[in-house]
Amino acid sequence: MTLKSLLVAIIVCTTVFNASADVNVTTHNLENAKAKAYLHEVSYNTGDKSRVKEYNVSPPERRDQPAPVTIKWTAPAGVANQLLYVATSKKFKNVKPITLAANTTSNDIYNLIPGQTYYYKVVALNDKGKKKATNIGTAITTGQLRMIKVESGYNFRDIGGWNTASGKHIRYGMIYRSAELNGKYELTSKDSAIVRNIGILAELDLRSDGEAHNITVSRLGADVTYNRLSTGTYYLEGIKNNTTRFKEQMQFVFDMVKQNRPVVFHCHIGADRTGCLGLLLEGLLGVSESDIYKDYELTTFSALGTPRYKGQIEDIIAYIKTFDGVTLEEQFYSYCTQALGLSPQDIADFRNTMLQ
Repeated sequence: MTLKSLLVAIIVCTTVFNASADVNVTTHNLENAKAKAYLHEVSYNTGDKSRVKEYNVSPPERRDQPAPVTIKWTAPAGVANQLLYVATSKKFKNVKPITLAANTTSNDIYNLIPGQTYYYKVVALNDKGKKKATNIGTAITTGQLRMIKVESGYNFRDIGGWNTASGKHIRYGMIYRSAELNGKYELTSKDSAIVRNIGILAELDLRSDGEAHNITVSRLGADVTYNRLSTGTYYLEGIKNNTTRFKEQMQFVFDMVKQNRPVVFHCHIGADRTGCLGLLLEGLLGVSESDIYKDYELTTFSALGTPRYKGQIEDIIAYIKTFDGVTLEEQFYSYCTQALGLSPQDIADFRNTMLQ
């Protein structure tokens, strides 16, 4: 079950009637085993052979999803139902509980944010609604990569968490990348609600009009800011010659971040056009060359069977390195200001918001 990204927590607990609350503190890594191994065992230099094939193996089939986090407890007798409250504050203010059946003994929660502390309590109620027992706990989440679990969607992940040259990391919960939200891989109503619950308020569609079925309103709802800026040419040719469109796409992301409207950008399968825009955003924020390659190759983990290898973008990195600057971050900045014509002030504002 998925909650709003900041209203989630996990813990292993045991419900005891007529006893004082049990307090537990646990730590959980949110990366699935395949992605975790790939992220932390691989480091790339220019020209290195791709290693992602070593990690893109089954099981599981859905390697583009996070590891589940599970609450477990012993269901007490004589209970009508149970309530699970989760929050980022011990006071649980304005938190809507999850209602669980009387015999429920576990609950999976997805789409947490790494590096957060969450609080939970399980309350057992009798048939008159009287509280019978309360268990409380604290969960600390770890890991870097934040994949998003949607059954009908693919290749959906937060670009937050990557470390940067400044010593900071990219902020979670503001910019996401994915496969399409409508069309062949359309999100179900349930999954659309999940995506809304993690806080997304804007959609940047990189597909053509035909691919998008000429929609004018986001699959996520009419209150979500929707903009279709079809990429056209991409990879090295696009980075060199399609600068007007890449500027428009980058500017839209800047504007949504400035307005505190978390944005998801996508093409059809979230690989090529999405990968190129992701590369520019991450490079501008100071992500290392090795990590830019790794984020691009994470698309290989998609259940759609869409392998992508670092060799496909190495010529882009080489081209960016022809621009002014000593560091790769400075060279991305020069590309964005000189080739794309983006405002230095907009870039500074974007970096200030996105780096923590």
